[in-house]
Amino acid sequence: MENAIAAIEDELAKVPASVHRIAIASDDPNVHAIARAAGVSAAATSIGRDAVEQVFAPQSAVALGRPPSFETLPDDPSFIAALLLVRELMHHLDIASIHIDERGQAGSKG
Repeated sequence: MENAIAAIEDELAKVPASVHRIAIASDDPNVHAIARAAGVSAAATSIGRDAVEQVFAPQSAVALGRPPSFETLPDDPSFIAALLLVRELMHHLDIASIHIDERGQAGSKG
């Protein structure tokens, strides 16, 4: 996990400051799964950085050797990869939240 974090951080360091703190949206099912894992309501329209951190901390503990049975997080590699990417993106680009709609599809109207 540390190598993945370092690789992501290297790429995020190249992102121009003009895109830091921007509003973003996602229709990725993994972003919705992260929100559910954080206990965010299914009707919520966004997931905040603190909620992502609440999911990332136990996942990080598992990566460092904590038995996965101690956590109730999905063990799907795509979920773990998305969690890592979302966490690093929000942390390093100072993204406060990611917009999702109640179905986890960004920009859906009705």
